[in-house]
Formats: sequence, C-alpha cells, structure tokens
Amino acid sequence: MRGEVRTAEVVGALCLATDLGMGFPFEHGLHTTLIAMRLAERLGVDRATALQSYYASLLAHAGCTTDVHLTGHVFGASLTTNLHPVMYGSRLDVLGGLIRALPPDDTTGAWRAVEVVRRVPRLALEARPHMTASCEVAQMLGERVGAPASVPPLLAYLLERWDGHGPLARAKAEEIPLPMRILAVAMDAAFQRLLGDVDEVRRLVRQRSGHAFDPEVAACLVDGADEILALEGPAWGETLACEPQPVPKGRPGTTFGDRWAGLSLNLNTPSRSLCAPVTA
Repeated sequence: MRGEVRTAEVVGALCLATDLGMGFPFEHGLHTTLIAMRLAERLGVDRATALQSYYASLLAHAGCTTDVHLTGHVFGASLTTNLHPVMYGSRLDVLGGLIRALPPDDTTGAWRAVEVVRRVPRLALEARPHMTASCEVAQMLGERVGAPASVPPLLAYLLERWDGHGPLARAKAEEIPLPMRILAVAMDAAFQRLLGDVDEVRRLVRQRSGHAFDPEVAACLVDGADEILALEGPAWGETLACEPQPVPKGRPGTTFGDRWAGLSLNLNTPSRSLCAPVTA
C-alpha cells in the first residue's frame, strides 16, 4: 500500500524546523496556528478564510532565515530576543528593538555606542531588502510544499499593519486580507505569552488595537484570551478548514504537537491525517 503524504503534515514539519531556525521554543509556530484558528472560529469566518489562516500561520516565519548570512553582518545580538517583543509596537518601540540588536551582547559602555554607529548604515541599507526577501521566500516555499493556491499571495502582506505603517507599506486596514489580520494578532499573542501571563498579552493586544492590529480581531483576542491562548482545549468545529480528528486526552505519548491547530495529528491513523494530500 502506497503511503500518502498530506499537505498539512509537510507544512507542519516545515513549521517545526522554522522554530529551530528562528530560536523559538519548539512548537511555537504550532501554538501560533492554534491561536489563529481559535480566533477564526470566534470571528465566524468562512471555510476559505479559515483554510488560508491555517496555512499562512504555519508558513509565517518560513522565509525569515533567508539571508541570515547577511543579517549576521548587521546585527550582533539576537533579533528574536530584541525585536520580536516590540515588532507590533510603536515606531519608536520597533526602532529601539532594532538598535538593541545591533551591538553584540558582550559589548558594554562606549563600545556599544560605537557598534551602533558602525552598524546603522548597514541596517538602513539591508532592512527593506531583507523583509521583502522574507515574504517572497515564504511565498515560494508555500507553493513548493503544496499549500492551497490562494495562500502564497497572502504572504506578501506578512509585515503589514492596520495603520499602514508596516515596513513595506503595501496595504493598510481592510486592504490587508483578513487571514493576515488574524495572523498578526496570533503571532504577537503567541510570542507575548512566552514572555508574560495572559493578562499581559491582553494588555498589549488592547494597546496595539487600531495601530498594528485590526480592532475587531484584537477585541476578539482580548475577550477570549484565557481560552484562545490555552495550549489544550476542545477542537474547533467542523465548519472550519479541516475535519477535526481529536486525540483522547491523557493518551500516552500525546503532546501539544499531536493536537496542533486543534485538529490533532493522529499518528495511529495514517489513512486520515489532516487535510488535502499534496497530490490532490
């Protein structure tokens, strides 16, 4: 019997690899996807939007290590540590995160200032091409791993903000596709949950509503933060992108990865994994 590889399994494996490349905790990308799908359900989106949100979430950071060899010449410290906590904050917040990432961690005092001055011209030169390449590579990977055809074009909007002040300034407000507005809130909420408690996530999302985030999506997260951010919980309904396949709670060996995106990857049922096969 010929084995069948499902699209979601391939993209899920890529998402796990991306966690390692970005320096995130393992399964962070899956938690982001879970949050996005819970938001999609609460917002009552249609099946197509849910499907797009699902795959866009899994592919969100797929292109971020594209030119790490170049960014290594610009930044001396970790972008993940310094920029990601403030990526959806104000322009001043973002600038501060970038500047903190410029000097190496082991420099102190005047040497830090010297490193900042030395590296700022490189930052100005490399930032936009790096961000553009990250989006383009995520799009190409989405196509190659078999994501639905409607998903890769959405990834061009990965860095856009509701207020139009995204680094690539390609769209604003409702010009940004809804799946990407959902993803922005999910990405920030998942990362902030690594750093603080649910109340802190709720505070930051509320603060960034109307600026980085669609106010409706942000309000949805704030209102249901406890359930939306939980690592475990009931699978979302059959009206969304894929058929639920719950794993019984307490099953030996079951991890969050087995339940990712609320769908569950039941390793004991190879004939019915998650979504459409690569060769549909």
